[in-house]
Amino acid sequence: MSVKNYKTPTGWRPQTLEHKKDKDPVDVICRIKPLDQDSGEQCITVLNSRAVKLMPPPTSYTFRNSGKEQYYKFQHVFSPEASQKHLFDQVAKPLVADLLQGKNSLLFAYGVTGSGKTYTMQGTPEDCGVLQRTLDVIFNSIQDYQAERCVFVPDCMNGFDVQTEDEAAESRKALNTQMNVNKTPRTQRQRIVSTPAQDIPHRIPDGSRVHTLIEDNKYAVFVTYIEIYQNYIYDLLEQLPTTSSSSR
Repeated sequence: MSVKNYKTPTGWRPQTLEHKKDKDPVDVICRIKPLDQDSGEQCITVLNSRAVKLMPPPTSYTFRNSGKEQYYKFQHVFSPEASQKHLFDQVAKPLVADLLQGKNSLLFAYGVTGSGKTYTMQGTPEDCGVLQRTLDVIFNSIQDYQAERCVFVPDCMNGFDVQTEDEAAESRKALNTQMNVNKTPRTQRQRIVSTPAQDIPHRIPDGSRVHTLIEDNKYAVFVTYIEIYQNYIYDLLEQLPTTSSSSR
């Protein structure tokens, strides 16, 4: 690794790549949504891979009052032509690699209504977004190192407990019994939570993987999927109680 020195008030200090990363813990990425046909005038221009120019359309109120160009810089700018795969590989896949190394990772999508957040995160069955690709890469990567079910169990405090093989076997037996009890015809269920392969048979998975796993580790995956709407939090994976068709 090359080391570059720079002057500080207290003398010379080496600047390494790790030090630079510590100074920039958050990357702000901009993705430009393609302009829909007949949807209006283009108001944003990509200047280079890190900067955009924002110019209010001549018909807008902002243009009539100021008309000033505004320039914004980001760590990276993705043009409207950027594919879902390219964006995932550049933005989200490094976070997945960090996660599998035991580090915390966060990707936060922000933008006005209609700016393309849902498409970026979910995509389409033929061209998946960040969410599906993340799960694909995680399971592709840990398939040889995945622990048996119920060996690791959540402790409801953002951690987990490790069970013995006998305890794990009992837990698996209880889960299988519960799943059999909850099996009812689709017409009698308020909601069915199923795998993507059942509801989206033509989904094209991401086949890439992370190759830097620690071989002595065992991996278990726990997923929460929530929605915050009008100050209420909804668990989108919650198993709702069965109801008969007459009571709905």
